[in-house]
Amino acid sequence: MITSKKLKVSQSEDSITITFKWFSSQAYLLFFVMTIWNSFLFIWYDISFNSLFEGDTVVSYGKLVFPIGHVAIGILGTYYTLCLFLNKTEVSVEDDTLKVRHSPLPWGGQLTLDAEDIEQLYVKEFVHNTKNGSSSNYPLYLKKTNGENIILIGGNFFMDEFKEVKQIEKLLERHLHIEDYAMPEEFDSQS
Repeated sequence: MITSKKLKVSQSEDSITITFKWFSSQAYLLFFVMTIWNSFLFIWYDISFNSLFEGDTVVSYGKLVFPIGHVAIGILGTYYTLCLFLNKTEVSVEDDTLKVRHSPLPWGGQLTLDAEDIEQLYVKEFVHNTKNGSSSNYPLYLKKTNGENIILIGGNFFMDEFKEVKQIEKLLERHLHIEDYAMPEEFDSQS
């Protein structure tokens, strides 16, 4: 059985629900960075609006337009940070239907698929090399019967424990009545 602070598994004979919390220590770092980033922008715009109201229109309009890209990064970064603190992903199988939902804040990647449209589930490894070493994450992929491969869960967050992801794969395959076989890109497909 899966034991993790990030995961909660609820299952019965004919259904399963796996809930993942998005929270990680990265959320604190991003909170700090986004606080500084957005504080700088507030100060920038305060100065810009003050000079605009004092009659310096040419320079002030430039000051208002110049950081638009920075504002977009501030908004998106803050939203992502809030998602890391608040969001969870729920993967469920019931009545031969697989559903993936993210909440409470909206996020892309919602999915509903009939079991008959799913050929296989498999785990890939992505190694991230830095000057301080390397780390790996293990997203769970889904191969549809039409040949399309999609990331079911994982992506840039969660899934840094291979054994955990492999257990999730096996649980979902059992509830979806999928016979497991090795995929060419699958990590540790001999296990």
